[in-house]
Amino acid sequence: MPSIRPLALAALAVFSSHANYFAAATPITSRSTSSWSGFASVRYLFAFGDSYTTVGFSSSSSTQPSASNPDGVFNSTLGTTASGRNYIDYLTYTYNSSRVLTYDMAVYGATLNDSVVPAFSTAIPDAIAQSVSSWYPPYHGNGGSANVPWTASNSLFSYFFGINDLLNTQGAYNASLEAALMHSYYDVLYFAYIFGARNFLVQTVPPMDLAPGVVAFYNASAVAAAVRSYNAALASTVAQFRADRPGASVFVHDTHALLAQVLANPASTPQTAGIAYTTNYCPQYVGSFDPNAYNASCTKPVSAYFWHDFLHPTWPVHQALASSIAKLLG
Repeated sequence: MPSIRPLALAALAVFSSHANYFAAATPITSRSTSSWSGFASVRYLFAFGDSYTTVGFSSSSSTQPSASNPDGVFNSTLGTTASGRNYIDYLTYTYNSSRVLTYDMAVYGATLNDSVVPAFSTAIPDAIAQSVSSWYPPYHGNGGSANVPWTASNSLFSYFFGINDLLNTQGAYNASLEAALMHSYYDVLYFAYIFGARNFLVQTVPPMDLAPGVVAFYNASAVAAAVRSYNAALASTVAQFRADRPGASVFVHDTHALLAQVLANPASTPQTAGIAYTTNYCPQYVGSFDPNAYNASCTKPVSAYFWHDFLHPTWPVHQALASSIAKLLG
């Protein structure tokens, strides 16, 4: 449906006439519950993001989620970067009290808006494309080709963006760029709102300055400063979105704080208590999809490492993340 993206982008341009994004920031864990009745009421989870979120699902070519296959991917560990399940699948299969069908639009390397910060390949759909081209045609409501009966009250829209936006700027992050990114974030949320979404989950950017690849190849202190600034701006953007959009319940999970806590003390969560290495990764596990992977040269199994590779956490970290998100959702 080639006409959808330009039409929807035109709509996004109209939607972007909202007020200043940078209202006084609210506490990062605050939430609005005007239309929310708890995670137990969620039947449909729509996820958007990058390599931290993807499970390898494609809305156009994968099997659609069902009771027997809730994420549409029969072996979702093959599509994650965690050597096992990631947080989206843990929310789908483990940390939920009702059956959840998950539609994951996330793609490795995605940014918020390619016209602001390009991904490393033009083939990677940004947050706008994930919304307009991947989600809208099959799932936008009664007109969606997949006929998924989601409603405002039984659905949750999850967004996790910013990692690639910050790293791809190569140290050129600044206030103007940040404003453009927040503008895009607001518009992506508003696009879903226009088509009936009312319950949203947004995550802060983790402490990427502590990732092995960032320590080795970036100015880690500059990345840390960019992450702090981005997360503060995100809090303000969410506060503005809540103020502007009646009935929207927006949960902000402080993923930065959780992962920093686990890096400092893996035993601080039961899911990560077995982690022994927090500053490095074992090259023999890079690319592994086996949660029980063990290589003698690594000394310990993959689950004993915080980092699966130069940038991505292992499945125990994702499990802790899902548990924390489920508690926030209530």
